[in-house]
Amino acid sequence: MIGWLYENIATIAVCAVIALFAVFAVISVIKNRRKGKTCSCGCEGCVYSGSCAEKKDENGGKT
Repeated sequence: MIGWLYENIATIAVCAVIALFAVFAVISVIKNRRKGKTCSCGCEGCVYSGSCAEKKDENGGKT
């Protein structure tokens, strides 16, 4: 078992780094959703504009 780990340490390290980046990306997406930052573009012409977390009324204020 130790011999196998020693022979594949580089592959294991690369997979661990990739897994860390994936975890950080998921955490970032979750934090942005909780803050209400669901998209980076404007709502004009957006297919999902009706389901945004932050909606504005006719006067431009948040509802």
